[in-house]
Amino acid sequence: MIVTDHTSYDWAWVLDRARLVVDTRNATARRAGRARVVKL
Repeated sequence: MIVTDHTSYDWAWVLDRARLVVDTRNATARRAGRARVVKL
């Protein structure tokens, strides 16, 4: 679950390794990966 959009995290790495990401900050916008992303 992403609740803050920190630039120090490698979101591409997270998206490639996670099965599910709940993104409340739109941190995964314009990024691809294997994870299913649910935006709130």
